[in-house]
Amino acid sequence: GSFIIGLPHETKDTADEWSEMLINGETALDTISCNRLFLVPQSTITSKNTSKVFFSEFELNKSKYGYTETPEGGWDNEHWKYQEALDYAENVMKRFVDARPEFTFKRSAQSTMAIMNLKVNNPDLNWEDVHDISPDQLDNIIDHTKEEILMKYKEKLFNGKCETTLPVRI
Repeated sequence: GSFIIGLPHETKDTADEWSEMLINGETALDTISCNRLFLVPQSTITSKNTSKVFFSEFELNKSKYGYTETPEGGWDNEHWKYQEALDYAENVMKRFVDARPEFTFKRSAQSTMAIMNLKVNNPDLNWEDVHDISPDQLDNIIDHTKEEILMKYKEKLFNGKCETTLPVRI
């Protein structure tokens, strides 16, 4: 699950309520990410070099949703200040990780997609199997899977005419 601190109408009390459920294991979620709301500054949005297509509703209409930009590049709303939301999100993640000694980056929400991409080379693999893999084994499998995906991508990109290894990172 991915969670954002600082959305409209989210108070510290409501954030405490749902974050405690996550931390205490009262949900079926075993991996999370928690971040503060990021809003692109208005000066960037109005720049001649950008397209409004890439901005969220909150970024395009900050005041409609109760956000005010701060001189430091952050934002305030009636319930949060930017730095408070950032600190709160970091604290939720720290407490979640502290409550789960088995939790590692390889099992975090940020790498869930990479883990599930293991199915590219291991179609019979299921989520429970992934959690039974030791962290060292998982690192090796994910690295191998990334290489396989990169190789397949390069083959398609160059129609099989790629003979050198490109310095591409995933």
